[in-house]
Amino acid sequence: MPGGQAADRRGRPTRLGPYGAELSAVLVAGALGADRCEIHADVDGVCTADPGLVRGARLLPELSYETATLMARYGARVLHRPCVRAAEEYGVALVRRRNRAPYPAGTRIGATTVRAAAVVLDTESRVLGYRTHAQADHAHGVLGTEGVDTVRLTGGPQLAVIGGRRDLDRLHRVDDLPEAEILGVPVTEITGTRATTRIARDPEEAVRLARRLHDALVGQADVPA
Repeated sequence: MPGGQAADRRGRPTRLGPYGAELSAVLVAGALGADRCEIHADVDGVCTADPGLVRGARLLPELSYETATLMARYGARVLHRPCVRAAEEYGVALVRRRNRAPYPAGTRIGATTVRAAAVVLDTESRVLGYRTHAQADHAHGVLGTEGVDTVRLTGGPQLAVIGGRRDLDRLHRVDDLPEAEILGVPVTEITGTRATTRIARDPEEAVRLARRLHDALVGQADVPA
């Protein structure tokens, strides 16, 4: 069936946005009562870090819905948050595997007690700093309504803008948001359902930081809770 297409509340045709075909697959699997939905792509599955940036990143054979959602929230491009949320809502296991023979096992996302550890880095993401917490909270709410993926960081009046695919200067002007300072690139260490974000000055430093954090995580992944 065609993917990425749907109808709104008035029955009008609409698009499901980025990764809409994957979301369609999960929703159909849920509607049919399937126990799993397989997404075949050009990656082996979900890894402990981006294997294109971090040498030694290894496949995570199993992830909980909660950890997968957290990784997607902080910029793991191999995961799409609406797909994971829909899979959890319908109780469908989500399997990501490579789309070529011999079709390896990949990563299974579902209800599990395995506490996975990973480092998430999207070099296009940025951390914005505001003068006050109220300003950061306001920007977080407004940018969210504009469809911008943001995470309100707890270390100060800071906002991580994930993906960097929007003109933030223009959005700040159009929505009359307070002036923000670009502090750097977020690098997030995830263990189970806990996320710790550090800020690197630029993408090159962010990659070096991600590699150091990943080295420290070796041996912590796939630990039963």
